[in-house]
Amino acid sequence: MRVHLVVVVTILLLTYPALANAQAAVDFDDLVTDTNYYVGDTFVSNGIEISLDALSSTYLSGHCTIISDGYACGSGNEAWTGNVMLHFGFGSISGLSLLFGNYGGYTKVEVNGDTQKIYNMLDLDGVQIGGVNASVTQSALTGNVHGCLTLSGPISSFGIGGQEFAIDNVTEVPEPSTALSLVTICSALLGISKMRRRHVL
Repeated sequence: MRVHLVVVVTILLLTYPALANAQAAVDFDDLVTDTNYYVGDTFVSNGIEISLDALSSTYLSGHCTIISDGYACGSGNEAWTGNVMLHFGFGSISGLSLLFGNYGGYTKVEVNGDTQKIYNMLDLDGVQIGGVNASVTQSALTGNVHGCLTLSGPISSFGIGGQEFAIDNVTEVPEPSTALSLVTICSALLGISKMRRRHVL
C-alpha cells in the first residue's frame, strides 16, 4: 500500500504544474462547419456549455454560425454571431482572453452581470466591466478589425456577441483554488502514508 501511495503522490507532484496552469480553450474545432444555432439554443464546445440570447429585443431571430473563414484571425473553426450573444459556462474563473473580428454594427460584452455596448472594441481598453479589468489590442494592418480581448479578474459569468462579430479561442484561466486542491490531495496522501508506517512499526 505504501508503494502505491508513493507512486500516486509522485504522479501528482510531477503533473501539478500542468494541472494547476491548465486552460480550457473553446476553439469550436469540435463542431461541424456551417452549423447554425439560434436564440434559445444551447450547445457544447470543448466541454464548455454555450447558450444563445438575443442581442436585444429587436433581434429575436439572431443566430450563430460555425465557420472556418478566419474572420477572427484564429485557426480552424470560429463562431460568427449575427445579432446574438453567446454566454460561456466556464463557472468561476480568474481571467479570460479571446480573438475577435468586428465587421459592423455594435457588440455587447457581459461580465458578472454588467453589460457594455460598444461600436469599437478599443473603447473597452482600460475599462472595468463587472469589476474586471479589460484590455484590447487590435491590428492596424487589418484595419483594426481583428484583435484580442483580455479580461483580468474574478469572472462568474461571461457573454459576448454582436451584429457582425466573429469569436475564436475563448481561453479561461483556472481559479487559484485548483492548485490549492492539488496540494491538499498530495498532503493528505502523504499523511496517510505516514500513519500507515507508524502503525506497521
